[in-house]
Amino acid sequence: MLSISGCCGDKSDEATIEYTPINRALTDSADHVDDDEKYARLLTEKNTLKKQSEELRTEMDRLHAIIQSLEADKKQLKHSQTTSLDYKRKYEEVQQILSDTQIKQQMLYKKISHLNEEIAALKESSHLVQQTLTSQIQILQHELDMCKDKLQTYETNVHAHETNKENESGNKTTLTFAENQITIALDEKARADSLSFCTDMLTYNNKHGTEKTFSFLTFLDSLIKTNKMNSFLNKVNSQLIDAAQLLAVLTLIGVIYTVKCMELQNAGKSVRHTVNSNSNAMKQDVKRKVKHLCCYIVRKYGTQQTEKQETSVVSHNNSNTNVEFYGFVLDITKQQFADNIVKWVRCYIDEDGAIVINE
Repeated sequence: MLSISGCCGDKSDEATIEYTPINRALTDSADHVDDDEKYARLLTEKNTLKKQSEELRTEMDRLHAIIQSLEADKKQLKHSQTTSLDYKRKYEEVQQILSDTQIKQQMLYKKISHLNEEIAALKESSHLVQQTLTSQIQILQHELDMCKDKLQTYETNVHAHETNKENESGNKTTLTFAENQITIALDEKARADSLSFCTDMLTYNNKHGTEKTFSFLTFLDSLIKTNKMNSFLNKVNSQLIDAAQLLAVLTLIGVIYTVKCMELQNAGKSVRHTVNSNSNAMKQDVKRKVKHLCCYIVRKYGTQQTEKQETSVVSHNNSNTNVEFYGFVLDITKQQFADNIVKWVRCYIDEDGAIVINE
């Protein structure tokens, strides 16, 4: 006789399966992270239910095997009424357990189906959120591009305003006018400042302890050899460099050269804080030091104007005298600047900064 006592779980162990649908309408992109967590939780729950379903199927197969064994033993039990009743009772008990197990499995299948629907809805809502985010990013990128265009227009207008203001105020560093060219050319202090800026040698020790020298010419030469000059020339919006732009470019290069000298003097340590706190003063100081050099380049390598301009100059007895001079204009390409700037600075040094003035 086959014994089946304790082969099946108690009916009291049956769990009530409850199902509560999730909210399938996602309207806020901030819920995207919650959706991912919910999606992972649903998948985990689905896998758990699948495992339980497989366990129930195994249990059902085992119960079917027991029933078949009971059927096989049925013939052997006919000789005893008591044993036959006991068999019938156990047979009915197994049938009931099998029926309950089938109901459990059906409930699990139903819950898995609901979970599949939930997961599909969650995937669809996530797709809609992704589309919404993509659309919003495109709109923001378009707005950013518009802001960049507005900023560029604003900077252009500010630059034009500052240039006009400088011209109207008769700023002595505006090399476009013959009067300013002559004033700068005759300024001995400006000449001394430019010559000093171009010829001063900085002595320092490199990381190996070897003594080295560094100068403005050395810096210009390194910019040309390493093709870094283009980064400065790209600051010029037009294709040609005129007298005003020449001063701006040489001022910018001179500022970077000054910062490099400061770093070498500080054993390569950053001087960003010092530079940032004195950037405007440094720019004005370098501009003052290179303006005579710029005037030399404009009047030596520029084009003489066809008409003279009346210029007020200070005579030996400190009186103002009006004299007519030719002005010079400069229109060179960026490539011409890069190819010749080192040579021009060397000539300026060799000629001791002398500027020829012809009445």
